[in-house]
Amino acid sequence: MHGPDVPDGFGSFAPLFQEVAQKFGVWLATVNFDLGRLAIGTVVTEPADSRIDSYRTILNLTKSLRLDLDTPVSDLIFQINHPVQSDVVAGLTINRLMKFTSLLKASVTITLNPDAPSAIQTAAPPKSFSVLDLDVNSAPGVTLPRASLGNVMTELVQHTLWLNENGEP
Repeated sequence: MHGPDVPDGFGSFAPLFQEVAQKFGVWLATVNFDLGRLAIGTVVTEPADSRIDSYRTILNLTKSLRLDLDTPVSDLIFQINHPVQSDVVAGLTINRLMKFTSLLKASVTITLNPDAPSAIQTAAPPKSFSVLDLDVNSAPGVTLPRASLGNVMTELVQHTLWLNENGEP
């Protein structure tokens, strides 16, 4: 899905996410059965000037992670779940799973020709990104009555927006 005409970012996350969530909420109102689980999954990227700068962004979004960036470090992946009790459905746990990673995007063009040596050319300079992967979901074990689905969806949306804006609670 990446190429010369695809932007590196999708602009502000909240407006696009709220638009999609609203459309999903309209569909959810038509569901005529109870659900066992409901979840929202998103992946948000933030451009960074370098790998170390992407680590700094991640450190600013995490309270449990500490790194000394003055020593050699690489391959940062940090995952944590901060579950909370639902304000909407008694006994329901809302999982707020966050995965933070650093990504280096490199674009190359590979020319394969059976009559000549293969050619590999850099198509664009490498770019660094901080990545936040969110999985906000209702934990298993509690049936979600159809009458509560809209309210549970709204609660999941609110948690997703808050985590995207603030990082680890």
